Amino acid sequence: MDKNGKKLVIAVAVPLAHATAQRWAQRQGMQWWQAALIGAVAATLATALIQQAL
Repeated sequence: MDKNGKKLVIAVAVPLAHATAQRWAQRQGMQWWQAALIGAVAATLATALIQQAL
């Protein structure tokens, strides 16, 4: 996969991971800032895992 393909995968997967984790945290009854923090952590982890895999 070329460099642009990797950037595209990250550009799609990271916001998806953030939104999914944030929705999960909100369903668990967390405060808005806690849900945002969970989303940010998930986005960071997704970026790191994707970069390792590619």
